[in-house]
Amino acid sequence: MIEEAIIKFPEISLQKVTTFLKNNPEIVKQLEISRNLVYIIENLNINVVSISFDNVKKAQKIKKQYGFLGNDALLIETMFECGIYNLATNDKDFEIIPDIHIYKPTYC
Repeated sequence: MIEEAIIKFPEISLQKVTTFLKNNPEIVKQLEISRNLVYIIENLNINVVSISFDNVKKAQKIKKQYGFLGNDALLIETMFECGIYNLATNDKDFEIIPDIHIYKPTYC
């Protein structure tokens, strides 16, 4: 949603876009991309997994071991719990995890 708002309203700075959207619910109603993404994801034949509080607790060990921020640690913990060891990312932080295989997307 933020990305779409930035494209549609380039005069609004990145720092102010969230406040702008909160103060303009009529504009939020017009933003379609994030609403449509739900249906696109649903048709991709992928599983969306739930995050439990147990995952959050286990992620603390990953934060301590690798120095990751919360979301990155939670991603790795959830991947391991689901038996997923492949990750598509250009974030170099994940390269220190020996058990995962990283695929680095490139743009044509």
